[in-house]
Amino acid sequence: MHQRKKNIRLRTVLIVLILLTIATTVVSYTDRHGEERDSFAIAEIDQVNRIAIQSNDETVELSLVAGQWKVNNKHSADLARIND
Repeated sequence: MHQRKKNIRLRTVLIVLILLTIATTVVSYTDRHGEERDSFAIAEIDQVNRIAIQSNDETVELSLVAGQWKVNNKHSADLARIND
């Protein structure tokens, strides 16, 4: 009987610890990603006229020319694929 109570107590402690770990992870994840999102935000989006994405091998540039987004100054960007 004593061993059974001990096992129940240990299971309860284990479950509580697991729940606390999950809660801490969720809160930490939410806080961390909220801060990153805010720090990456652009205050004056209307002033953006060029975006460059660069790797070791190539660069893709989006530029706003006469109200039209261009890819590498050659191709017009597909407005259906641009989200606000």
